[in-house]
Amino acid sequence: MPVITIQQIAGRTQQQKSEVMKKITEAFVDVYQVPAEGVMIIFQDLQDEDWGRNGVLHSEKS
Repeated sequence: MPVITIQQIAGRTQQQKSEVMKKITEAFVDVYQVPAEGVMIIFQDLQDEDWGRNGVLHSEKS
C-alpha cells in the first residue's frame, strides 16, 4: 500500500492537513484502486532552523 510523505514548512492548521489528507487519499483510491485504509500519509513539518537556501538557514535570515 502507498505511503506518502509530505514535507512542508510548519504553520498549517490541523483543518488544512485533514483536508489535504482526505483529498490525497481519494486520489490514490481513485487512480491506484487501493482501499482508503491502506493509504498512509505522513506530515513532516519543518521549522525555520530545519531548512535553508543558498547556504543559509532560514532561521538565520535577517
